[in-house]
Order: sequence, then C-alpha cells, then structure tokens
Amino acid sequence: MTHFKIIQKRAIWLWISGILFVVFGVALILWRFKFGIDFTGGSLLEVNFAKERPTVSEVQSALSDKSVGELGSLIVQPVGNQDMILRFQDSTEEKHQAVLSSLDKLAKTKSKDNKVE
Repeated sequence: MTHFKIIQKRAIWLWISGILFVVFGVALILWRFKFGIDFTGGSLLEVNFAKERPTVSEVQSALSDKSVGELGSLIVQPVGNQDMILRFQDSTEEKHQAVLSSLDKLAKTKSKDNKVE
C-alpha cells in the first residue's frame, strides 16, 4: 500500500492549487462566462401536443418563420411523450401568440385533430 506524504509536502500542493486558481481566473476573464436564460431573462413556454409531437428540427424550422419574428437563442427540449419546453429571450405577448399559432399550424400538418395546449 502506497502512502502519500501530503502534509509534509503541503507547499507543493499549495503552489499547484494557486497556479491552477490563477490560470482558471485568467481564462474566465479572457473568454467570459456565458450566462444562460436563467440569468439573462427570457421566456419559458411549455406546450403539450394532443396527438403526435413534431420533432425538434420541425419546431425550430417552424419558429424561424418571418411571422414569428426573431426569438433570440431558441432552445427546444422534448419532455415526455407529448410535451416540449421552449426557451427564448425577450418576448412580448404578441410574440407568444405568434409562437403558439405557428406551433398549432405545425401540429395540424401532423394530424387534423392535433392541437397545442
């Protein structure tokens, strides 16, 4: 069994941890910390498809339409079998309604009686 003499060689370990601290601090300053939607603000919209849920790429292409407008950094995340969570920045009520109508049109292309809640 190998025994490490950590306490006796604490100066080496303190220097290593100090150097790593400085390196990571410099890297953080140079490349900036990218905040997510949780810290920068934005909208979270959870939708449920009654019948068949479209794919993530279909939702992204439907929401890239000019009628919806620019959503910022759109993140589409499927949840369960029928739900999706949409995260995007800077939204108004008109933009929410445009997103919902685009998703409803997309749902209708999958199945006539499919709807979005």
